[in-house]
Amino acid sequence: LFTGNLREEEARKYAQEIEDTFDHVEVKTQDIPEDSAVNITGNNLVWREVNKVPNALEDAILNIYQYGPLTKEGFAYLKLVEYLMSNEAYTYLRTEKNLGYIAFLYSDVISNVLSLNILVQGSTLDCVGMDREIETFLGKMLEKVEKLSDDEFQKSKDALNGNLQTPDTSIRERGSRFAPRIRDKTYAFNLRE
Repeated sequence: LFTGNLREEEARKYAQEIEDTFDHVEVKTQDIPEDSAVNITGNNLVWREVNKVPNALEDAILNIYQYGPLTKEGFAYLKLVEYLMSNEAYTYLRTEKNLGYIAFLYSDVISNVLSLNILVQGSTLDCVGMDREIETFLGKMLEKVEKLSDDEFQKSKDALNGNLQTPDTSIRERGSRFAPRIRDKTYAFNLRE
C-alpha cells in the first residue's frame, strides 16, 4: 500500500522493486493462516522477569489485561475504557503516587487478542510495589465508572466516537494506524467504523 503524491504506475513500480528485492512469493489469501484466540477465562497468568542489570536504579512493569479476541465491539469497548481511564492512570500513578516519569495506560491488539495495558517505569517502588498500586488504581476506577450517570457515560461515548471518526490528517497518522494491524496479521483496518 502506497499513499502520497504519486501516480498509480509509480506505486506499482515501487511495489515491484520491493518484491524483487525481497524475492517476494505471492501467497493467496486463503493460504494465510488465521490467528486464533483461546478463551481461558478464570485463569490469571502472571509473568515477571527480574531486572538483570546489576544495581539498576529503576524498575519497569507492564501489566497486560487480555480482554478477548479482536472484534469491532471489543475494540470499541476497550477504546472507551482507555478514554475513561488513561488520564486518570497518569494522574494517579505518576502525579499522586510519584511512581516514575513513565506511567500510561493504553489499549492494544497482540496476536489477535485485545488487551488493556498499563506501563510504569520508575525508582520509587520495585515491580511488586508498582503492581500493587496499579491494582489499587484499577479498583478505584471500577468504583468511579460504576458511579457514572447515564448522561456522563453517554457523553464519554459520544466524545470517543467523535475522536474515532476524525479522519487521518497525514500519511504518518494513517500509517501509524495501519501498521499494527499488519504486524498483528489481523488486517482489520476498519475498526474505527
